[in-house]
Amino acid sequence: MNAAIILTPTDMRPFVGGHDHAVSHLVSIRPEFEPTVRHLVDTIFQDMQYISADETELVSSYLDEITEPLQELKRYGVSILAMSTRGTVKRDDGSSIPNWVRTYFLIVPALGYFRIEADGKKFHHFDAGCRVAMSDLGEAMRKGTDLSTRLDAQTIREEHEKDVPWCEKCCLNEMIAISGTTVSVKTPSLRVTCRVVERAIADSEALLKTGGPTKHDDISNCAFIRICI
Repeated sequence: MNAAIILTPTDMRPFVGGHDHAVSHLVSIRPEFEPTVRHLVDTIFQDMQYISADETELVSSYLDEITEPLQELKRYGVSILAMSTRGTVKRDDGSSIPNWVRTYFLIVPALGYFRIEADGKKFHHFDAGCRVAMSDLGEAMRKGTDLSTRLDAQTIREEHEKDVPWCEKCCLNEMIAISGTTVSVKTPSLRVTCRVVERAIADSEALLKTGGPTKHDDISNCAFIRICI
């Protein structure tokens, strides 16, 4: 699977010219902004189905045309997440087509979270670099699995009474950003690793009692103490 957040026309280039694509809206837009956002999305994708990847000039022209709509989407806190898959498609007559490229374009909240509504599933950012997140999204797109989105971490914590199943990769900051959280640091312990040191300690005790020093020529060849954490 190839996945990326589409912020610029250059980001879109690898996803142009597939065999088919689907656009899904996974974000709730305020009513006064919803028509504008949908118009921008429609503008970006209305001509994609007619473009082949090997039509270099046409692809370049298309990318130029979507520059402004992509920039406008950012103003509304909306991103496009693209996921491209390659596989075999079966026809109704029983035949199949190999190497079929299908791309899912997801309209998502730029700073939001999602979770597949199933046991053992975790909350993720819409992070193209998180394999588990992309696997969960891919499953939801292929199988129609229920998926929920949230706009802020605090809402999620309140819903789960702070015991949130965060993803350890893309939601690490959310895992540690809990009031009262402390980090436990193990105190290093000292361990004597040389018999000569043991003798030196014993000699020191003897020195205190007798007032006379004890000499050991081999002490200079010994590594005295190792710190073990």
